[in-house]
Amino acid sequence: MRNADVRKRISDNIKRFKEGIDYIDLKGVYDTHTLVETLGYAKASVTQASNIYMLSERGYAKLIKIMDSDKAWEIHDELIDNYFAMREVINSDDQLKAMALLKALEGTSAQDRLDGLNTYTEIKVKEETAPLIATIEEQKPDVNFAIKVQS
Repeated sequence: MRNADVRKRISDNIKRFKEGIDYIDLKGVYDTHTLVETLGYAKASVTQASNIYMLSERGYAKLIKIMDSDKAWEIHDELIDNYFAMREVINSDDQLKAMALLKALEGTSAQDRLDGLNTYTEIKVKEETAPLIATIEEQKPDVNFAIKVQS
């Protein structure tokens, strides 16, 4: 897709982008020609363009939402995979333990510090006893009781 096509897509959907967060229009920046030329644009391209958008990662993610290309779908898949991988890390025992320890060390009240310490201790006990519990579960005999009902 050409730069002009991308600019048009952004311009047509500009209300969905936050200026200064998702994008900066370099056309409005002082000494645009020098800045944009250092990025590899020709002087004629800078003069002719009504907008020259520079996107943040957040803005780029929004751009792929309005694109319909194989590359856009590839990037969208990658974003989804990264989102779920990050969610898994955030919900992991290691992360919960770190947050609980941080709360215990930097809590604003004695109760916060106690809660953090208790949570940290619970997670540590669960981690330490998990192998023992697994061993006990494996060694449990399968016992099926048949209950006879007499009439």
